[in-house]
This record gives sequence, structure tokens and C-alpha cells, in this order.
Amino acid sequence: MRPGEIARSVSRGAFYLAVEKVAALVSGTVYFALLLRWMGPTKYGIITLGLSLVGLSSMATGNFEVYLERYAAEHDAHGRLLTLRRAHRLALALKLGLGVLIGALLVVLTPFLDRQFDAPLLATVLPVLALIVVFDGLSTTGRAVLYGLQRFRLICVIAVMFHVAKTIMVGVLW
Repeated sequence: MRPGEIARSVSRGAFYLAVEKVAALVSGTVYFALLLRWMGPTKYGIITLGLSLVGLSSMATGNFEVYLERYAAEHDAHGRLLTLRRAHRLALALKLGLGVLIGALLVVLTPFLDRQFDAPLLATVLPVLALIVVFDGLSTTGRAVLYGLQRFRLICVIAVMFHVAKTIMVGVLW
């Protein structure tokens, strides 16, 4: 490597990750402001509770993507992209399989959670939000591979498009 090449690469990666974080912060603020305005405080609280339960449930799908993040560059450098693809498919299958189980468990537990929190609307919202648990593996494994391969520009573009689309969808629904 030539002098300064590492510093250039690191600063470029940091720049793209910073752009992604700023986009997430701005869109998250606008998204939640629109959601709160549209739904009102009570329904917003139910959505927030549902998203919290989904976030906790998503933790039960494992961290199989960490392998991809850590070893993607090594597989790429040694020309073992087929091994990386197999590892990605395996991690994705495990995350999707566990996501289906945990999502189904969340749906089964919905009446209990509804009674616990005395929130009848939760019974309507939680089965829909459980789909996030099921499909979480798609984004986490894909992002881990891109992160491991240091494709920060692509990660940034995808994340910014997602945040903008999410905010526009809530604005249109409102």
C-alpha cells in the first residue's frame, strides 16, 4: 500500500458511515414526529411498545451475521467467494428459521401481552410487527457482508434510501 492510502480508506469509510448515521437521525426524528402527530399519544405508545417487544424478540435470532462481518474480507482476499456465499446462505437460513419461530411465539403470546399491558390495540399491531422479527435476517446478514467487504458507499446508499422511503411512507399515510 502506498503512504496515505490507509488513511484515505479509513476516512472515506468513516464519512459514509457518518452520512448513514445522520440520515438515520434526521429521518428517525421526522418519522417519529409524523407518527406521533398521525396516531396521537396513546396509539403512538402502543406502537412504541410493540416495536420494543419486537426488538427484544429479534435478539433471540442469534448473531450469526457477526461471522460474515468478520470473515467476509478474508474470504474475498483468498478468492473464496463461494465459501462466503455458502456462509451467507447458512446465516440467513438460521436467522430466518429462528425469526419464524420467535415471530410465531410472539404472535402466540400476543393475547397474554395484551392483558399484561392492558392494551387491546396491541393485539392488532403485534402480529403485523412480528414480521419484522421474521425478516430481520435479510437486512442484518446483507449488511454484515457489505460491512465485512468494506462496501461503505453501498451501505450508505441503501440505508439513506431506506430512511427516506420510510419517512415518505409515514408522511403519505398521514
